Amino acid sequence: MHIWADKKERSYMEYKPLTARCTCLQCGGLIFDGRYDRKYCSDKCRNKYHNSQRSRMRGIRLKVLNSLEKNYDILDRLLRMGCRSMGKLELADMGFKCSVVTSFCKKARALECRCFDIRYNDRSGKITDISRVLNPPDYFEESPD
Repeated sequence: MHIWADKKERSYMEYKPLTARCTCLQCGGLIFDGRYDRKYCSDKCRNKYHNSQRSRMRGIRLKVLNSLEKNYDILDRLLRMGCRSMGKLELADMGFKCSVVTSFCKKARALECRCFDIRYNDRSGKITDISRVLNPPDYFEESPD
């Protein structure tokens, strides 16, 4: 314990000014207090940041799902018309996106792609052998233990 001689001596005591340790990820404001690894200046900023991240990811998922649905509709229409192959440019004009598939695997001279229960071979400039998978795996069926 330190005993001060008089009150004047106590008033000259130096205090460290508050220095910011980091900036808030949401608003960019300085963070002065709290834990040293704090990322947000307030609960409001933390919630706002996480909500914006979630909505951005939700938007990306919706775009992919919409593209898959459009690809499926195009392939289904081709199957009903009896068409088993078509050029990629013609498909692109219809709105087909070759890069959006549910699964793929490398076969002998082509890439076998699937859009849900429809499979096709992706060759250099053409989609060939469009057909339905006869017994698609049921991923949602519970396995007996």
